[in-house]
Amino acid sequence: RMVPIDDTTDSADLAYDAKSGRLAFSLRDKTGEPVVGLHFDANVGRPATDREDISAKFREIESGFYAAELTLAPGQWVVELHSDELSREGDPTYRLKQRVIVPEAP
Repeated sequence: RMVPIDDTTDSADLAYDAKSGRLAFSLRDKTGEPVVGLHFDANVGRPATDREDISAKFREIESGFYAAELTLAPGQWVVELHSDELSREGDPTYRLKQRVIVPEAP
């Protein structure tokens, strides 16, 4: 779940598209307007080991839609995502930790 420090946004779920190699999410505020102009970094790894950990940078593809290009093998992954922008307290403005399952190719 996307956790905004100031509680002005709704939740955002990550989705991975194996064909395009894109991990993406959209972010909207409480009124439904896109949250724009942010930068996100992520650590992506397996739940039980750090051997396959990947760092990723998300960029805004369109208004409020953020994506990173990366190749994930089938199975479970944990994505820990945070914005580069900081609150007054010095914490990331937005952060998310979510499990993503990449299915086996048919």
